[in-house]
Amino acid sequence: MNSLFDATRRSVIPQKTAAHFVVIAVLLGALGAVISNQLNDDFSEDQPLPNTILMTINDVPLSVAEYDKGLELIATDKITPVNDRDRQLAFIRMLEEELLVQDALVLDLVRQDENLRRATLAQMLEIALGSSTVSGEGKVTPERMRRFEEYMEMLRGRAKIKHFSDIEDPS
Repeated sequence: MNSLFDATRRSVIPQKTAAHFVVIAVLLGALGAVISNQLNDDFSEDQPLPNTILMTINDVPLSVAEYDKGLELIATDKITPVNDRDRQLAFIRMLEEELLVQDALVLDLVRQDENLRRATLAQMLEIALGSSTVSGEGKVTPERMRRFEEYMEMLRGRAKIKHFSDIEDPS
């Protein structure tokens, strides 16, 4: 059986399920990295965390709002009120998810897995266009296209691009 964790044979996850989990984790990690870069400017290790930050993992801040969303997901599956065990579970899931995202980034899975790359690009296009245009739920209007072009221009401006051929840059 092809799986993500064959070594221990205690926790075997089918590749398809693992790939879907990694796609979601990487997308969340990318968003977390963007937020992290903005938040890291606001505090240092010597200062206490802002009350909007629950914890940091390898200097990546995880927000109280993210934790609350995880706790809400647990609550939707329950009949009884949320208890301390549920809170602990939400915290552990959040921590483990971030560790998996960080490991996926270290392993550069977006570049190695074509399906993950496609899913990531589709999500980034939806974000850049400001709608679910890729999934067919929205239309690419001239205004959205203008914002997309501005976004791409900003990305090009931040990027360090070197040419190793005679092909000219179209921008």
